[in-house]
Amino acid sequence: MTDPLAKPGRPKQRDKQQPLTLIIYEPSGLVAFRAEILDGLHLAQAQGIDQNDLSLSAVGSLRTGTAGPDGSKISVGALVRIEINAQVRAVRVTARAVHGTVAAALVNTIKALVS
Repeated sequence: MTDPLAKPGRPKQRDKQQPLTLIIYEPSGLVAFRAEILDGLHLAQAQGIDQNDLSLSAVGSLRTGTAGPDGSKISVGALVRIEINAQVRAVRVTARAVHGTVAAALVNTIKALVS
């Protein structure tokens, strides 16, 4: 069955988004976790989106090793949304990018940072 909303030549919506739920055992590590995501991955916090300290929306441009037609390295824009549930000490990480492999790599990198 084909997706009626899918456009030819474009990845399907589910291919561009990678969700992940992680467990953080130390609630005191949540502030450090936020800083590590922003500083460690060189992302910028999106302003005006987060309504409390338990969520983080970040944006960035990731430079790949692949050269474009002009010889410069290709950059891929990415969005990351992190939602923290302090009561159960869980974190939901959702990454979006034009290419699903970039979103998956971002989620795996964040997973490695907290493991």
